[in-house]
Formats: sequence, structure tokens, C-alpha cells
Amino acid sequence: MELWDLYNRSGVMLKTDHVRGELLPQGAYHKIINIIVQHTDGDYLVMKRSEDKASCAGEYELSAGGSTIKGEDFEEGARRELWEETGIQADVLYEISPVNVLEEKHYLQRDYYCITDIKKDAIQLQEGETQGYQWMSEAQVLEIAHKDSLVRLSAEVIDKINDIKQNR
Repeated sequence: MELWDLYNRSGVMLKTDHVRGELLPQGAYHKIINIIVQHTDGDYLVMKRSEDKASCAGEYELSAGGSTIKGEDFEEGARRELWEETGIQADVLYEISPVNVLEEKHYLQRDYYCITDIKKDAIQLQEGETQGYQWMSEAQVLEIAHKDSLVRLSAEVIDKINDIKQNR
């Protein structure tokens, strides 16, 4: 059983635990994170969701990620999810976005960027979460971004990533 902390829309923690899979109470949100991974050679890691997933099964997405669990902040959750879904241990995670509120899903979402020099064939897939991956160039990812809603690479995100790389 996975427990989540719940928050109000402003990010203030509510004094209740939540069991993953149960209906969220009115006015409650949980934290999710996405991590875009780029190899030092410039390619992006694109993950294939498991066929067992309840939503978007078998589709590709440009991020590892998921929900934070009880006691985790955004960055702790991002590090854990990245490790569980890819086997990548990030020394540094860069924030791409402030916290976004996704009303329809009751999410408080933060996106991160990770650059890695991991061997490209060393990605470790998490059973039940991911079933494949590809490394793609920025041009390939941008081409898919127009066809697949799970690939979240926009000009704004590329600009932010380029700023991060220049200032690190």
C-alpha cells in the first residue's frame, strides 16, 4: 500500500494520509514530478509506458516520474522515481518549472531536468511502469511532440534546458 501526503491548491499539507488508488477528497491535491533526461551527447531519453498502466498504456513519454510518497518533497520524489524507472542516480536535478496546478487531475506538478553520461544501454526498466526506451535527438523528439501528447518538449522547455546547461 502506497501512502501519499495531500495538499491544498496552494501547496499547504493537509493533515491526512491518502492511499494511492482511492478517490481524492474534494479540494485535495497530490504532488507529481516529471524528469526529462538528456545524455551528455545531446540525445533525450524517451520511455515506453508499460502495457499494464491504467492510462496511456504502451505510449512513449519524454520523462520518468510519478507521484511523491508520504514524507517526500518534490526533489526527493524526483530522485527516487528517476532511480526506480531508469537506474539513473542524479547528482543534480534542475527545476524546469515552478509548481503547476493541474485542476482536472488534482496534481501539483513540478518538472525537472537531468543530464547524464550513463551508458545508453544501461537503462534499467521498472516492471509494471516501463517496458522500453529509446534515445532520440532533439529533432526527433520535437517531431514526435506534435503527434504524441506524452512527449512534453516545447521551445520554452528547450530554452530553459539550454539556459541550465550554459549556467551549470
